[in-house]
Amino acid sequence: MLPRMEEVNRAALVVLLAAASVSVSAGQVAWGSDILRQAPEWYASVEARAVADNVIQYQSSQGGWPKNTDLATRPTSVRAQEPATIDNDATTRPMRFLALMAQAGGEARYREAFMLGIDYLLSAQYPNGGWPQYFPLREGYYSRITYNDNAMVNVLSLLRDIGAGKAPYSFVDESRQAKAAAAVARGTDLILRTQVKQDGKLTAWCAQHDENTLDPAWARAYEPPSLSGSETVGIVRFLLAIERPSPDIIAAIEAAVAWLDSVGVRG
Repeated sequence: MLPRMEEVNRAALVVLLAAASVSVSAGQVAWGSDILRQAPEWYASVEARAVADNVIQYQSSQGGWPKNTDLATRPTSVRAQEPATIDNDATTRPMRFLALMAQAGGEARYREAFMLGIDYLLSAQYPNGGWPQYFPLREGYYSRITYNDNAMVNVLSLLRDIGAGKAPYSFVDESRQAKAAAAVARGTDLILRTQVKQDGKLTAWCAQHDENTLDPAWARAYEPPSLSGSETVGIVRFLLAIERPSPDIIAAIEAAVAWLDSVGVRG
């Protein structure tokens, strides 16, 4: 028996409404910090998978991502070729997002992209424990050890969670977990070695440090070497989260807090 016209129309309306709801909801979660704050079930949604598939297309062959880019949108060939960096939450944010996607749905492509991201971060680390702003290296201040905008702290925080096997990173293999933990240890040691001393007293950190001498370094022409309150706060927060800190770490925290208190502008 052929379906009645009203039944056909009703079925068509259901399809159209469903399509409309997908169209309206698509893109409602903008690329930014909120992408990591959604309800767990969202990461199993069609919208989330569409975003994740776009994110993967921006990943460089080495495993990193560009900055200042809406990774939720489909890339053009030009945008997809922009250099990878850890600046402005690049690389670390897409990695955290893909880990949530892998946890929610278990798709292999998200796990594989995340693993490539780990390999990128490990490859980018200098032997002394620091990270440049861009990798592969670029001439100029881009190669300085970069605390600016919490770039290095973001990397260390992510690798610390990976090394500890915390959710949603429990799918990472033991070899990469061990390498991540070792990278964090080297990075933490580098933090202690770059804390600036003045008149024999530990103070704070600069936005950039020279990758060879570890001295405070210039960035752009209007960014001279200077003690940075914002970057120091980020570093102190990272150090405060270390379980069973060594005496050197405790001393670094206390000295930085004392410096911050001494330079506060009051009144």
